[in-house]
Amino acid sequence: MSEQPSFTDAITRGVYAFFGSWMAIGLHTIFFVVWLVGKFDINTLTMWVSLEAIYLGIFILMAENSEQRAREAREHREKQHELQLVNHDVRTNDKALVQIMTLRDEVQELKKIINILLEKK
Repeated sequence: MSEQPSFTDAITRGVYAFFGSWMAIGLHTIFFVVWLVGKFDINTLTMWVSLEAIYLGIFILMAENSEQRAREAREHREKQHELQLVNHDVRTNDKALVQIMTLRDEVQELKKIINILLEKK
């Protein structure tokens, strides 16, 4: 059973994927070249790039948190599955132990019967 990512997780993954791509590098390079060739205010560019870095840092942390939650949920499901397997094995072993004890008792009864028959001869 897989969980649907939340809306914010989907946005975070989208931003994370885009800014981690060659397309983002290309668009940023074009933007910076146009800005510098156009001789626009460098202070505005510095502020814009600083804000972008802050937001990208936040998105990276959000994506890592989302991945951590998904990893923890997956590990929890795996542990639950392993626990179910162990419980099944314990029940199977318990049934086998009961059968073995029953067979032991039956063998002892057969030994008694054989001994009785041998004594009558």
